[in-house]
Amino acid sequence: MNIVISATVSIFVSLVLPNAAVAAIINGGFENSFDNWHTLGDYRIETSAFGSKTVEGNSQAFLSTAYNEVVGVDENGGEVIGGSAAPAAYITGIAENSLENFLDVSSFFGEGLLADAIEGSAIKQTFRAQAGETLSFAWNFLTNESVGDNSNPAFNDFAFATLSNNSQNLFFKLADSTTDFLATSSNSNFFEETGSKTFSLTLPTDGEYTLGVGVVDVGEPTIISGLLVDRVQAIPETSSTISLLILGIVGAFSAFKHIQKSRY
Repeated sequence: MNIVISATVSIFVSLVLPNAAVAAIINGGFENSFDNWHTLGDYRIETSAFGSKTVEGNSQAFLSTAYNEVVGVDENGGEVIGGSAAPAAYITGIAENSLENFLDVSSFFGEGLLADAIEGSAIKQTFRAQAGETLSFAWNFLTNESVGDNSNPAFNDFAFATLSNNSQNLFFKLADSTTDFLATSSNSNFFEETGSKTFSLTLPTDGEYTLGVGVVDVGEPTIISGLLVDRVQAIPETSSTISLLILGIVGAFSAFKHIQKSRY
């Protein structure tokens, strides 16, 4: 009887909830490093030891604008040089290995959105989703630039997201130096951070999407900004009606099983 109940409910769920069988974001918590992600620039996996806690699990992705710059000091007080951020083709004129080419959003550069970006880093993943699914991820923008009232428009580093499918490319600015930052200093190696925020978007159509997330340097390359990313997910829409139907079927089978037992 248990086998029959389980099989019947499974068949019902597969028929009325086809979304459950569609592959969405894989390794969205970065617990398996950058498996299933494409990467460009300066990136690595960090834990809560970074100074800003993970949103879930033990790992989070970190991206930075550093390129052969001072990224810290060693135990002897000497400067540590590092960073491998990728260039922006709008500045260099070279598309190969550029942010624009990687994200396939060349139309955004030079149109006031990423026009002043000179270098940065990004990650992306392509996935399939159904209309009504909610795409979301946690992010935290960190910077050593002057922020708030002291921010300089010429050096306005920022974090962003892109979303593309076969019909359009969308661009979202997550934060820049004018964004509200935590009142207290960051516990990381950065002076400022926004703290963990959530990006969320309802996907309008069925199909294949590519999500990109990144951070860029604006105006000058010597002051570093970074971005933490965690808990990237696409959650299927499940109506309350279907949920009630499933509960009703399970309840009916349970009652039937109870009646059968009472006969013996």
